Amino acid sequence: MEKHNLSTFSKVSEIISALAVVISLIYVGVQVNQNTKATQAAIRQSIADNDIDYLKTYLDNSIVAVASYKYDSEIGLSTLEMNQLVSQQHVAFRLFENAFYQFEQELLEPETWARYRVIINDLLTNSTPAKKMWINKNKQFTQSFQEEIFQLLKDNNLAIEYDAKSVDSLNENN
Repeated sequence: MEKHNLSTFSKVSEIISALAVVISLIYVGVQVNQNTKATQAAIRQSIADNDIDYLKTYLDNSIVAVASYKYDSEIGLSTLEMNQLVSQQHVAFRLFENAFYQFEQELLEPETWARYRVIINDLLTNSTPAKKMWINKNKQFTQSFQEEIFQLLKDNNLAIEYDAKSVDSLNENN
């Protein structure tokens, strides 16, 4: 009887050991996957930072400051001032694109991405520079980000025209 109990105990121990190995391998696999996502996110962040640094070379902060004041005060803008505000929006949307990537990779909380969507919606609803930037530069963003923005526009019944006449006809004080 004692031999039978020892044999049963041995088999149960082997099963438990095998399960422990499988669980350990699953845990290691999850950790490797999370580490890979974090590494990819860090690489993507570095690329986004470089893009943004490059795009900022087009900005003259003294012009942007004056243009922002004039825009908010509904004072007419020069072509240079409007172009600076459009370039500023390009930088902002690069930041949004990177946040969207982080969200897709489950590294950014849904609540945080929802806040970004509210900001983007507000910009595309109320900001002529943002509208002009999106009309002229939307193809420069990743396909998934473009789809997200087009879905946002659709969800909020926003229509932005994409022909050259509409870009020129956008009221610079809106």
